[in-house]
Amino acid sequence: MKLKEIIFILLVFICLCGLSFDKNDENKLYVISENGLFGFMNSKGETVIETKFYSVNEFSEGLAAVRPNGQYCYINKSGKTIIPPRYDIAGPFEKGIAQVYIESKPYFINKKGEILFEHEYIDFERYPAYHLSFVLTKSKKCGVIDNNGTLLLDTLFSKIAFINKDLLLVNGLNHLKSKTIQNQSPIYEKGLVRLAGDFLLPYGKCSFIEEFHDGKSLVQIIGEEFRQGIIDTSGNLLAVFPQQKKWNYRNDHFSEGLISINIYSVDPDTIKTWSSNNRYDYAGVLNSEGEIVFSNEDWDVITYFKNERAFAKGKDKNWFLIDKTGKILNNEPYLKIRSDLEYTSSGDLFQNGLEMVQTEKGWGIIDTSGAFVLQARDLGFYFNNVSNKGDKFVFRKDVSSEEKGYYYDYGYWDIENDLIVKPQFRFARFFENKQQLFYAFLNSKMTYLNQKGEIIWQQKEFEKMDNSINIDFMSEGSYSASSPTKKDNELGGWSASSNAFKKIKKRRKIKEKKLIMKVFPDLESQIEKGYIPLRLQLLNLSRETVFFDAQDSRLNLILQAKDKYNEWKNIEFLANSSCGNSYHTLFLPSNKFWDFELVQYEGEIETDLRAKVIYKTDIASQDSLTLYSNSFKGSVNPGQFWNKPSYQPISLMDPYQY
Repeated sequence: MKLKEIIFILLVFICLCGLSFDKNDENKLYVISENGLFGFMNSKGETVIETKFYSVNEFSEGLAAVRPNGQYCYINKSGKTIIPPRYDIAGPFEKGIAQVYIESKPYFINKKGEILFEHEYIDFERYPAYHLSFVLTKSKKCGVIDNNGTLLLDTLFSKIAFINKDLLLVNGLNHLKSKTIQNQSPIYEKGLVRLAGDFLLPYGKCSFIEEFHDGKSLVQIIGEEFRQGIIDTSGNLLAVFPQQKKWNYRNDHFSEGLISINIYSVDPDTIKTWSSNNRYDYAGVLNSEGEIVFSNEDWDVITYFKNERAFAKGKDKNWFLIDKTGKILNNEPYLKIRSDLEYTSSGDLFQNGLEMVQTEKGWGIIDTSGAFVLQARDLGFYFNNVSNKGDKFVFRKDVSSEEKGYYYDYGYWDIENDLIVKPQFRFARFFENKQQLFYAFLNSKMTYLNQKGEIIWQQKEFEKMDNSINIDFMSEGSYSASSPTKKDNELGGWSASSNAFKKIKKRRKIKEKKLIMKVFPDLESQIEKGYIPLRLQLLNLSRETVFFDAQDSRLNLILQAKDKYNEWKNIEFLANSSCGNSYHTLFLPSNKFWDFELVQYEGEIETDLRAKVIYKTDIASQDSLTLYSNSFKGSVNPGQFWNKPSYQPISLMDPYQY
């Protein structure tokens, strides 16, 4: 898959991965794209606003943020510009206010494009339903403001989270920092604060407070011995639990006033060698007063409660549907439930009063009484995960071993129409309004389908696929290489990249005897590709081997550009990997070079660009050196200097985090 296609899919994901605005709008417009540019269509698949924008957001409150060039403006559903281009990044309108960024600084604007107030904060996190926002200062302190910029809760915290409109869970500025006295426990500054600033639960009482569910939270109480208990939203301690040697938590929070535990049938201190072949505990349920409501020595696991139902797994590994008294509701046990599948939390069960279960006949859908709404059957395909999306269950199949260039295929089970579509989409997004279309990537094409699975609109093939991209965010560096050796993993040099180093045959009249990095036009490819690509070569003209820290074959190599103040800024970044096996060392011997085709950015700002790489002259050294290439002319957009996209891994097979 070519880089431009990857970037395009990322752009679509950014445009459409947020909230579904105007959910009940019968005249909803849908984002479409042709040849890398975006526009809008109606529910019939008819183009309403032509595809002429480099990036767009969905319509919200009658307006949509679009980027006709380097900056965003706002248009109405007729395509008329209502607020002219002036923003690096622009968000949707909610409650008459939108959050925008100018030179990385956030602002609130109204529908006239007027900035509501000036400030010195570096970021906001809006909560439109409360008409409030979290703010972050340059010194990384958090507080709360209203829509006029008035400070309601002073910036005295390192972290804050809403429990309700008037109550916040906060971390103090010294939370988890070590005390100055050696061997002392860390400082614990975690508490509950009203918006007015008074503490309901002061610092020093709890070392940990879980998220509140049903108005209750699990806490770790500070004392002579750490004890666990339950508090309410007034900070009252409802119960203190016995020591963990008697039982432990199966779930991490309350659900509908109950939490599952596992009760030890033997004293764990007497067990010398733990074995998976032996049963040491059984499942039970605790209420918010710390009382065991029920337990069953034949059960190993009890899930979260949802819609007054939970599942209990017996010691024979079969599942039972139970109510809040522990009564079994199904006549025949289920072989599997959704939480048996990969990366599925038992807290997601029965979200809409329906659930998928597996019997000997296959997978079916039951209601809260245990009756089958859709009878169990062999679906005829394999899947790793199922999520609940309103009136659909969405299948996810791991295809990482099929070399498709991505991790998962998606399909769905439409409950209302009993329509089953096997996993075949790269992405799929379903809207809550059943009358609306949903979008997916089918055969690498952006596609809209109706509720019957019929294609209403599909993207055409790219007319031109060069290596130039027009974006408003920092791109992930992806310059891969390998160091082939006679022995696998010698010097950590093994990697999956096919870009092996080559012998330098012509020194290109270069006299330096050191590591150099050169950018130049690849004129030989001009006729073949229809454009002149830029090439980067990393050449070792020294007499010694040079070493490079790498992550899954990628060098610590990125591009930089000069901003309007003539300062060099990164326009690319390197993602972090949670997998230790991602990290290794590459080496470049004397008289060898690596060759890369550079991304060619296009944007509103004409400027100079260069490449930057980190390397070492000694594999054992902790000190790194920096090498820059020659500068070359190019163009970028203002958002590329600072707008780092957010991304969270969706599974263990996807270890990267921005």
